[in-house]
Amino acid sequence: MQEIIKKFKIPLYGGNLNLIITSSIRESIESRKMDDSSIDDSTEAYVSEKFDQNGGHTIFVLFNSQSISFKKRFLTIDSIAHETKHAADFIYHHRGVSDGISNGSLNEHTAYLYGWILSSIFKVVEPIIYEDRLK
Repeated sequence: MQEIIKKFKIPLYGGNLNLIITSSIRESIESRKMDDSSIDDSTEAYVSEKFDQNGGHTIFVLFNSQSISFKKRFLTIDSIAHETKHAADFIYHHRGVSDGISNGSLNEHTAYLYGWILSSIFKVVEPIIYEDRLK
C-alpha cells in the first residue's frame, strides 16, 4: 500500500486533520484500527476520526489515489465538498459547536472552517492532478 500523508493542525478548534492519498482506503483504515466493514477497494473517499489515549482528536480524510485524475475526472469538486462536510461535522460534534444554521444565527464560522478544510485538501490533491494533466 502506498500513501501520501499530510498532517494539519485544526485552527481554533484544536485537534488534527490528516489527509491521506492511498492506494487502498480499506488497508489504510485497517492499519489505523478504524475498522469499517462497509469499505472496499472501490471506495473513492472516506472520512473518519480517532481519539488517542490522551483525548487528542484526529480527523482522517482519505482519498483513493486511483480516483485522483485530471483526465478521468474521478475526484470532483462535489466529492471534495462532500468529504469536507463530513470532516467539519466530526470537528463540531465533539466540541459541542453548532454549525449556526440550526439555531438561526450566522454561520460564518462554518464557512471559514469549510474554506480551511477545502484549502488543506487542495494543497495535497492539486499537485497530483496537475502532474497527471501533464502526462
